[in-house]
Amino acid sequence: MAAEGKTVNPRPAHTVALLAALAALVPGALITHATSPHAQFEAGVPLEEIKCGEDLVLLESPRGTPACVSTGSAEILEARGFAPVGAVLPGPSAPSMMPAASTESGHDPTPRGAASASNRFAVGLYNQLSGGDGNIFFSPLSIYVAFSALYEGAGGETAEQMRRVLGLDADAGARRAAVGGLVDHVNRPDPDSTLAMANALWVDDQLLLSGSYGSAVRDSYMAHVESLDLQEGGTGRVNDWIEDNTNGVIRDVVQESHIDESTRLVITNAIYLDAEWERQFPKHDTYEDDFWKNGMESTRADFMSLWGGFDHASLDGFQMVRLPYKGERLSMLVLLPDGRDGIGALEESVTAPNIDRWKKDLAPADLIVDIPRFKTGSDYDLVGLLEDLGMTNVFAPGAADLSGIGRDAATGMTLHVAAALHKAFVDVHEEGTEAAAATVVAGRLESSLDIPFPPFKADRPFMFMIQDDETGALLFMGRVTDPTVG
Repeated sequence: MAAEGKTVNPRPAHTVALLAALAALVPGALITHATSPHAQFEAGVPLEEIKCGEDLVLLESPRGTPACVSTGSAEILEARGFAPVGAVLPGPSAPSMMPAASTESGHDPTPRGAASASNRFAVGLYNQLSGGDGNIFFSPLSIYVAFSALYEGAGGETAEQMRRVLGLDADAGARRAAVGGLVDHVNRPDPDSTLAMANALWVDDQLLLSGSYGSAVRDSYMAHVESLDLQEGGTGRVNDWIEDNTNGVIRDVVQESHIDESTRLVITNAIYLDAEWERQFPKHDTYEDDFWKNGMESTRADFMSLWGGFDHASLDGFQMVRLPYKGERLSMLVLLPDGRDGIGALEESVTAPNIDRWKKDLAPADLIVDIPRFKTGSDYDLVGLLEDLGMTNVFAPGAADLSGIGRDAATGMTLHVAAALHKAFVDVHEEGTEAAAATVVAGRLESSLDIPFPPFKADRPFMFMIQDDETGALLFMGRVTDPTVG
């Protein structure tokens, strides 16, 4: 393995294909020493490892930047949206599933800790995707898990960049316990809903796969490992696996052009959800009305309507309601701006700590909830998005250090990631929600009811998140700007 900071491979590396879901990341160059918290952060020091002076408290701002302040100032700033670094803030419906713990680096080596890191990654990725005007939908957890599996074979600066972006623990045991535990939790059998995540490692016959890497992804990520000739039938085999593991919802993620003679490895992650609402929206109450795509333009959409008790919060410039799925394990959070043109301001305020705080503000309320029936799908090329977040080396031939995965049997060359693809779909209707996503990284070488309840009517662009209530993990995340566009 090459030394840290050195060019890993003077020759073009073979490629690896990765199909995975995204997460939020923190950019920054690797510099070993800095003084102020801001300078340390800019130098690439992980937020939880930033050092403060004596008697000072480390806080994270709503923008995700560090601040070292006195105890008195900390109390004031926390009221303004700052959060103690390392604090675990469960939602109101998220019972504690494991005791608080941390490693020497300050990471929480539990599924809840991995969920927290994945959520930070999710928000960072959402910020990258929110610049346009269209609908957004993706599975941050799927992407996070796929790239976490890839990280197990990374070294040098490649590993450092990935660790900072993903918020991973450098300690292998703690990291695998946290991320692997979250994968195991997601796959826990549930009689009321179908939620499943599957990982697979597709190894070309010409790759000498490291035994320790194969064991790590098999044991910690519960990955299926299969050796095959990727150039002969690999595309079909991988696509069949993704389709099988998303109940036929996600198809044809990998194209023939993604696998060529230099492809030696494909990593796939698929996540599928099919869940009924705890209380279904009566179909006979669904009605057509205007949905305001922006401040001026409207389109006709079908609105589902349900009245009763919900967890609800009125916040600064928007409302949030929690819609539980059957079984008290999963729920959808709907974030609705007060104004027709308020989606931009809402998106600017979204951070992982803020989401945790907003969930704590939820309280039982009697409401009429009207949301549009919608289905939407997405295809994302993750390479540019992740590079903008600071994960660059892994995609660069000659700079990527993935030597911990293995080498080409004939040439001894190592790998780089040539493609990273994510495809997702969601269908929200009266009975419940069906959603699925897959990530692939490819390497080459208004209601008619007369009820005196206040309305929550999502007739303008809104955000939504589907979460695991026990860990707080954001399984899916999106935005609806036009419910008629599928």
